[in-house]
Amino acid sequence: MKQKQQNTKHPQCRFPASCFMLHEKGFTILELILVIGIFAVIAGVATVQLANFQRGTVLESTSKDVVSALRLAHDKAMLGEDGNSNGQGDPWGIRFANSTADTYASFYGAAYDINNVKETTYL
Repeated sequence: MKQKQQNTKHPQCRFPASCFMLHEKGFTILELILVIGIFAVIAGVATVQLANFQRGTVLESTSKDVVSALRLAHDKAMLGEDGNSNGQGDPWGIRFANSTADTYASFYGAAYDINNVKETTYL
């Protein structure tokens, strides 16, 4: 009777075909796909967070610019700065235009007049 030859490479394996990856080095395709998927999710979340941060920064900067323009108009009005060089102090104001080109304009005079605009700023 023939004796069964024992697997000398992997003595703890009963069937050599089932122990193929027992001591092999490397990653399976499933492990690679899983890691790539995790990286993709992390990259997607990071991209969204970066875009939100950038929008928040632009919003904060623009709001500071608007507040600065309002304070400047207030200061000019309080000091009685002359907008039309007629020797009399003029009232000052800010007009916001919500059109296709969002702007605000710094003007002098009791009411907005396109001829009295000193500066127009695009948002």
